Amino acid sequence: MPDGMAAAAAVVVPQTLRTFAKEQRWTVMARAANLRTLRFLAAWLGVDAPLHEADVREVARFGSSWGRRRVVPFLSERGLLIPLERTDPEQAAVERLLDTIPDHLHDEVKVWVRVMRGEGRRLFSTVCFGPTGTVSSGPTFGPCG
Repeated sequence: MPDGMAAAAAVVVPQTLRTFAKEQRWTVMARAANLRTLRFLAAWLGVDAPLHEADVREVARFGSSWGRRRVVPFLSERGLLIPLERTDPEQAAVERLLDTIPDHLHDEVKVWVRVMRGEGRRLFSTVCFGPTGTVSSGPTFGPCG
């Protein structure tokens, strides 16, 4: 995108947020904090490509006068945000354990894990694995919680 168009987009996106904030009746403080964050990101990183959610979160850490909570969904709804990759800690632990299993058993153990989580072909009571490796079964058929 040529510099003139990028500069125009850096002005239009915050103006769009300002209009949206007024329509949603945000408080003056919330509007100011979120606009400050978006103007900063637009000036330093530009808005010609989607922004990373991690960058938005880092800017919001500057202090209490910087917003993030409303900037993230605003950018996401407009296709201007690359979301954080969120990992389920329980799934990450299972993946680490699967990496230690010999290759010839890997497929069978993955099926076993799916069945124990209630994701198999038939309904099955899920089994939750605690952080210490303890197993607790529950009467639910949904995700462990």
